[in-house]
Formats: sequence, C-alpha cells, structure tokens
Amino acid sequence: MQRYTSIGSPVRVHAGEGALDLLPREAARLGAQRAFVICGESVATRTPLLGRMRALLGSRYVGCFARMRKDAPLEDVEQAAVEARHCGADLLIAVGAGSVLKAARVVAMALGEERSLSELATHYPDDGPPVSPRLLRPKPPIFNVLTAATSAQNRAGSALRSAGGSPRLEFFDPRTRPVTLFWDSEALLTAPAELALSTGLGIYWRALMSGGAIAQANPLVRASRLQAYALAHAALPRLRDARDAAARLDMCAAALLQNRDEDDGGRPFDAHWIARVVYALGAALFNRVPRLDQGRTHA
Repeated sequence: MQRYTSIGSPVRVHAGEGALDLLPREAARLGAQRAFVICGESVATRTPLLGRMRALLGSRYVGCFARMRKDAPLEDVEQAAVEARHCGADLLIAVGAGSVLKAARVVAMALGEERSLSELATHYPDDGPPVSPRLLRPKPPIFNVLTAATSAQNRAGSALRSAGGSPRLEFFDPRTRPVTLFWDSEALLTAPAELALSTGLGIYWRALMSGGAIAQANPLVRASRLQAYALAHAALPRLRDARDAAARLDMCAAALLQNRDEDDGGRPFDAHWIARVVYALGAALFNRVPRLDQGRTHA
C-alpha cells in the first residue's frame, strides 16, 4: 500500500479516574455558557452522573432531555431539539452509549440548520445515487461522556427511525463530530456488566474481522488494527467484572482506534467476504428485532 490518504479530525480525549472533573474547563475553553445534557432515563434515575454534571457545570447547566429511548427514535430526537432550542443551548453534552451519542448529532443539526429532520436526511431517489444535503450552517459543539465503549463516540453520521418502525433516516454532517470525549472511570462503571459486554462484543467482532485484512492495509491503518485487536481481545473477558474500569477504558480506546482506521484510509467492511456477509445479515436482523443488539448479532 504505497498510496493512501489520511484525514484526521481533532478531538480531545480525557480518560481515567476523575476525567469528568475537567468538564467545566473544557466548557470554558469553548466559551460555552448554556450547556444542555442529553441522556436516557436509566442514566438520569439510576446513576449519580446527572447530579455530578450539574454540580460541575454550575450556572452553565441550563437543562436536560433525559428521556432518550433505545435506538434514539426520531420523535425523541425532535423533542430534545425543541427543548435544547428553548434553553438557548450553545453546548450539547451526550451521556450514554451509541443511541444517545448519535441522537445528539442530529439534535445539533436541527439546532444549526433550523429545518425539519426529513429535510436534513439523505435521500435515495429511484433513478440515481443517494443525495446528502449540504448542511453548511454552524452547529453547537458536542461533548460525549461515555457509559459504554462504542465506535459511535467519534462519528459524524447517524441513522434514526420512528418508534413505529418506519424506514430509518440517515444523517451526515462533519460539523457534528464531538470536540471532546470523556472516558471517566466512574461513568463507565455505571453501566451494567451486561451492557458493557454487549457493546464490547461489537468492538471485538470488528477488530477480529479487520485482523483478517492487515497485510493489505496502509501503515497507519495496520497500527490501529493491531492495537485495537490487542486491546479488545484482552479486555473482552474482563467486562463481566462490574468493578474493572481498566477493561472498559481499554475497550473505549479500541473503538476510537477503529474510527481512526477509517480516517486513515481503511475500509473495514471491504476487508473480506466474511465481514461483509455478517454485517449485512446482522444489520437486517437487529434493525428489525428490537430485543437483538448489534454486538451479539455480529458475534
């Protein structure tokens, strides 16, 4: 692989014990005065995270949408955008795993563009290739506070659907990549071991598939794939231990390396036919059967 392109996206990562204590410093760095939190009911009612963040943010905290459901239904995202706009939010803080993180990106698009979600989504005409609208207006910055490892942590796209099961809408805007990630040990330990294992399985599966396509990758991608597999392989069996924060931190790092794999020119789902077939069958299953999750389906 002698010719390749790498396009990096700036992001700050704060990891380990007390990482979330840097939240007010990061908000001040951006000049943010009106922080709006987005999370699910379990984070809001079964963990101390929301209270901790309110105390850290002080007067910068202006509100929270704490009713984001699994897979972030369009109805929830629309309501979160209404409430964030009403609060005059100039910073969005997503607390959770995949569903909440992708929801925050679409909320940022709605706040910046001030158009309906259907107008912001990618369209698929019958007689041509997909068309993604150009979303050029500024978006509020996003902080992601992870409660479980996920490759959704540093993305610019999201796929959502209504709670009624209608076809999903896809969104993409590079301006919605998070500016800061928090891998706080205490926050990661709030997730049940079952959730940590489920998300970890998805990351391990992708690391295993990418491990079958290292020789043909460019040097930057090779480094990410080798280290992502090493971290995920060692961390996966330890995720059942509800007190092992180090395993959850390592899985977060593996997921971020998988995102860098793509930024550095990797094409993980072109790795080999096994990865493509499993991904296609898995997507068809977990998008149609609510009780299935992505990690276990792929595994």
